[in-house]
Amino acid sequence: MSAPRERQVLYLLIGIFAVIVLLLGWQFYFRATSFFPAGTRPAVADKQTIKPLMPPLRDTDPARGSSIENAVTIVEFADFTCVYCRAVESELVTVLNQNPEVKHIWRDMPVASETPDAMLASVAGRCAKDQGKFWDMHDLLIQSNAITLDSITAMSKQIGLNQTAFSSCMSSSKPAMDVQGDIQIARDHGINSAPTLFIGNEVIEGYASASEIQWAVLRAKWAK
Repeated sequence: MSAPRERQVLYLLIGIFAVIVLLLGWQFYFRATSFFPAGTRPAVADKQTIKPLMPPLRDTDPARGSSIENAVTIVEFADFTCVYCRAVESELVTVLNQNPEVKHIWRDMPVASETPDAMLASVAGRCAKDQGKFWDMHDLLIQSNAITLDSITAMSKQIGLNQTAFSSCMSSSKPAMDVQGDIQIARDHGINSAPTLFIGNEVIEGYASASEIQWAVLRAKWAK
């Protein structure tokens, strides 16, 4: 192996190591300071519970569905590895197929867990988005039984990503820092469970069936 090639491989390994350290640090911090519950609806809230508020929408957020300006929007704060986030995915797809005029926006909110899988998946989604294939990666991540660097690399090849650009993105600290920034935005707006759905003026915390989502969409339409 030539010296330039050896240096290139060395830099890549150093970059990957740095990202792993960052992910482990994220895991330790959030296990120590907070926990985003995932699953069933919260118990009846007491009077002092703060109702989640939707942060401002951004043109850079991954979106699918309708592109019309006044479309009813479903904004989902979720985690690729969360069981209930995965369960609500098929319900959302059903609603989107029945309502082509509805727009769905994804916002990352990894759930604190025993492993950094959730953050790793969010970073992979953002790196795929850089190449215009967020939803392709999203569909693979949301169904994957194991989120590892090897499995993510395999997914990136499956959807035809440029491997040099993807590896460079995955070894950078920026995507993980951006995800952490979005987690803080969620916390600042009282979002404390995954998934959390904002539909019109309504918010649904935890798993929601297609019929529940459909009724919320209809109410949002009637309110326009």
